[in-house]
This record gives sequence, structure tokens and C-alpha cells, in this order.
Amino acid sequence: MSSLRKMVNEYKDDLQEGITWVIFWKEGRSWESSHVYIVVNEGEEIIDNEYKEELETILQKDPHAIALNGYIHGMFSEDATINHMIDAVKYYYEEWKSCSLENFIECYSEWSMELKEEKTQNVASNGVITQNIDKKTETEQKTDNVEYADFKQQKAEKNVNYQINENMAARAKSMMSFNDYKKGSATNEYRKLIDEASTIAEQQKSKVDSMYHEKIDYYFHLYARKLAQNLNGFHEIGTRCPSVLITGAGNFPVSKKEKQMNAYRKNAQEYEEIQEILYKIKGIGMSGISSDNPKAMKKLKEKLFTLEQNQEQMKQVNAYYKKHKTLEGCSLLSEAEKKRLTSYIEKDYNAEKRPYNSFTLTNNNAKIKHTKQRIAELEKKDFLKGWKFESGKVIANKEVNRLQIVFDEKPEEELRAKLKLNGFKWSPSQKAWQRLLNQNAVRAVKRIEELAEIIN
Repeated sequence: MSSLRKMVNEYKDDLQEGITWVIFWKEGRSWESSHVYIVVNEGEEIIDNEYKEELETILQKDPHAIALNGYIHGMFSEDATINHMIDAVKYYYEEWKSCSLENFIECYSEWSMELKEEKTQNVASNGVITQNIDKKTETEQKTDNVEYADFKQQKAEKNVNYQINENMAARAKSMMSFNDYKKGSATNEYRKLIDEASTIAEQQKSKVDSMYHEKIDYYFHLYARKLAQNLNGFHEIGTRCPSVLITGAGNFPVSKKEKQMNAYRKNAQEYEEIQEILYKIKGIGMSGISSDNPKAMKKLKEKLFTLEQNQEQMKQVNAYYKKHKTLEGCSLLSEAEKKRLTSYIEKDYNAEKRPYNSFTLTNNNAKIKHTKQRIAELEKKDFLKGWKFESGKVIANKEVNRLQIVFDEKPEEELRAKLKLNGFKWSPSQKAWQRLLNQNAVRAVKRIEELAEIIN
């Protein structure tokens, strides 16, 4: 039985750096792990296609598999002990929906969108529901097959206009209750949910780089369309069989009612899946600054500047409060910030009784330190060089941002196992074993004695 401690030890650096995504899953009682790199393709963060087969196999083995990234999941700081990190992995696995591998694939892979669309087409209908719910017009099928590339041609939020079938909703109400249907209530329910989703989308846009805005819009439209399908489907199911309160118990079609209840359960499950799109929206652009991003150095330096400014401002605000015992007159803060921080100071749980507590300053300082390390790591890449070993060569491929190992012949199984243990993956497209180009990758290669440099 594989030890979780061994897995966490193996990927400790990756978890703490936040560059790699580490996958954890179970096969029976045994823990298993692997890792994935995010690449940037035309401004989009995506999973390299070389991981497709492996990730789909993992999901088949364990639907509760999780994908963790130290930059996003905040339990893998530099001072975290191995025991603490093990507990963190166990916690995230128990709360798997918040970091599931399935959601990770859907957020960051090119192949997941069409698979998800295909899956959804089997359980949902599109647009306004007609009497024959299972048959779709040619126009509806085209809408169902919308691709992300096609979406880029659409206008963003203002084109969201998916109709709710009010007539169907009224019929469903009449078959379930003696109360009259309030005209427009089904549409109002839908609009309320869409407004909430729109708020989430706009808030996410304010947090991330503009390069992610189009992707957020795509998932918002996807949510709006599928929600309309689901709600229309719910009302259509309501017309299949009346309530016993309406018809009375005599000759009541029990079998028909059972089929209706099964359809309701399926519709409810689909509704929950649609709500998960909102979690995807909240995760877009939050994987940190990828080292594959050609603007990584610029973005990291901008991030560092902001973090250092925030640190200095927090210290100055604390000093002002210590001297004046109030935030009134503090020119560093807006009126809203003064009100929020004053309320926080007065909370019973705020033992330090100051605007920014020690842990806030410490956490921000840790981010500054981590960002400086990332910048230093990128700067060192210019000096990374490959070498030859007995049966091949190591290449510092800066163009694809990978440290690659190329063998003259296929390596033995024992050596392949060592490569995998040290985080290397076989890339069919590159014809090489590779991992992200950084100092950790170089150290990993040097741990494998068969790859020792030939010194002339």
C-alpha cells in the first residue's frame, strides 16, 4: 500500500512553489500521485495534451481525485511541516468538490469542453421546451454544439437572452396546485439566478488579468444557457403527471408518477452540476503566474511592487492607529476602508486591536518572499545549460520552457521508474522526457546517477 507521506515528500517542493499542479487519488486503500504542468497557448492557460490519457484514466479509477496547487490552496507554505501537508491533502480529499480533478480538467483543458457538451446533450434540452421534449430542431443542435472559438465572435453579457417557457411553467403549476400561477414568476426566478452569476463573473474579472475575461464570459453564457434548459426541463416534467391532490386517489397512475419522480431526481442532479460552473468561474485565472507565460517576469515584478506597497501601507496604517487610537484623518485609507477596519478592530476575536494583525503582515511578507524567489528562478533560467551523458543528452529547452532528457535508445524500465519518481513525463510530441525548466528540475536530474555528465 503506497504511503501518502512518501507522495507528499516527493512533491513537497512542487506543492510549495505553486507552479506545478499535483494530482492525488486513491486505488483501494492505496494513495497515488502525479503532476501536471499548465502551459499558455495564445493567452489561454491550458493543460498540455500529453496528460490527456493519464488524467482521464485517473478519473476512471477515482472520481474523487483532486488537483492541488500551492499558490491557490493555502496550506502548503514554506514553513509547513510534512505532517501539516499530509493533513492538508487529506482535508482537500475529503472536501474533494472544491478541488476535484474533474473541475480542473474542465477549467484548463482544450478537450474537456466538447466532452462536457456531449455529456450534457444527453440529459438536457435547449432553449424553449416544446411538447416533444426529446426532439431538437437543427437550430437547437447548433446551439448545443457551440465551441469556445465560436463564442469569441459573440458579444459578451448583453446577448444573454435564453427564454423560459412561461406557458409550460403555468401548466406545471396547475397540475401540482390549486393556486393560480403568477405570470412571469418562472422567468423572474431565472433572472435572479443569472444576476447572481453575473455578479460572480464581474467580481472574478476584477481579480484577474484581462486575458481571462473572455473565458469568464464563455462560462457565464454556458451557465445561462444550461440553466434555462434545466428550468424548462423541470417545468416540462411537472406536466407529465398531476399531483394526487388534484386528481384524487382513485385510479391514480402510480407507475407514471414514479417515472416523473425519477425524472425530477435526474433534473435536480443536473441542476447541481450546472451550479458547479460558478465554481469554475471563481477559479479562472487564479492558478498564479505561469512560468510558461512570456510576460511572466513583467507580471511577477508588477506583483512584487504591489505586495511591497501593500506591506508598507499596512505598517503605516498600524503606526497611525497606535499613535492616534483612531483611523479618522488617515489619508492612506478611503472612507469605506476606515469603516471596515474600524469594525474589525472592535471585534471580540481581534486580540491585537489594530487594523492589520501580525498574521496579515506575515502572510503578505511570505508572498513577497515567494515572488522574489520566482523572479530569481526565472532569471537563473538564462544560465541553465544541458549536458551529455552516457546514453543521451539533457537539454535546457528555453523555447518550450522544459528541461528535456533525450535518450539514444528507449531506457530500461528501472530508469523510466526513476524518471517518473523525479517528476519527468514522456512527451510524444517532443520525443523526450521532460518537466518544467527550473533549478528543481536540474537537481532532480542530478539525483539520477545514470544521467551523470560525461566529463572529457
